[in-house]
Amino acid sequence: MPAPKDPLSKKLITALESLFGKYSDHMTHRRSLKNMPSINQALASISSRWEIAPLTEHKPPVFILSAGWRSGSTLLQRIVLSGENILVWGEPYAHSDYIRKMADSLRIFQNDLPRDQFFIDHYQPDEESSQSLSDLWVANLYPMPSDLIDAHRQFFIRLYETPAINSGYQRWGLKEVRLSIDYAQYLKFLFPDAKFLFLYRNPYDAYQSYRSFRAWYDVWPTSPVFTPTDFAKIWKKLLDSFISQHQSLDGKLIKYEDLITGNLDLSELSGYLGFPVRKETIETTVTGGRASKKTELSSLEKKLIQRVVEPTASQQGYYL
Repeated sequence: MPAPKDPLSKKLITALESLFGKYSDHMTHRRSLKNMPSINQALASISSRWEIAPLTEHKPPVFILSAGWRSGSTLLQRIVLSGENILVWGEPYAHSDYIRKMADSLRIFQNDLPRDQFFIDHYQPDEESSQSLSDLWVANLYPMPSDLIDAHRQFFIRLYETPAINSGYQRWGLKEVRLSIDYAQYLKFLFPDAKFLFLYRNPYDAYQSYRSFRAWYDVWPTSPVFTPTDFAKIWKKLLDSFISQHQSLDGKLIKYEDLITGNLDLSELSGYLGFPVRKETIETTVTGGRASKKTELSSLEKKLIQRVVEPTASQQGYYL
């Protein structure tokens, strides 16, 4: 936008910019949001620009990711726990949302951002130079991305693996109910040999079971899940991502109904995990301290869910 020549117009522009900021800055911000890379794109940028050290002396974790609440994730967690030498944490520090926040923090990486000259390897002293860092412009001075990624790994190892080992287990895992495939890709990047179990259930049954709670959060404390529509949106977003990309992570897609009817091949699951799991776990009912009170869904509730979950629901054999 050309600068106005009229003094009155200049004053008006100055006043507006004082109140709302510069128009050009707003447009730059909009372009930045539009071009924000996905987590997977950011990880690809990191891999293409820097060498990331492989993970050594490590046993593969198991991640159970469910398409929302009340989908049998705790039952699947217990089945994996029946392997005896693995500790699977249950939605640990859920409101802290560490996995999503830490993964999202890597979205700053693009093919040319952050700039190469920000990183410490750009400042390695020249043998022929007597300059020290104090003689240079160091307003932006970053550790190497390889150290950043190692720090991400070590966070999860220290928080989840070390306590598991200290408790007498050889391996660790965790189950979550709000993570899309983007965050599974992040975990796969940190732990390339990890095992992934993607679980889903009939959305009408899952919401019927969830309805008596109806005060949980997708993102705490800003995104409560109060309505059938809220619940259905999460279900569809997660399941669509699981269906489309679970194979790229060598993950297993598991239907809750197959789990409880015995149609899931537990020997195949054992082979995938690398340790045997026990069928008896499925036959043992364990309930939490606050049991869900199930009542029939109203026709309005069903229609609200249907409006969101189709065509995914019917493609999976779930009909209203």
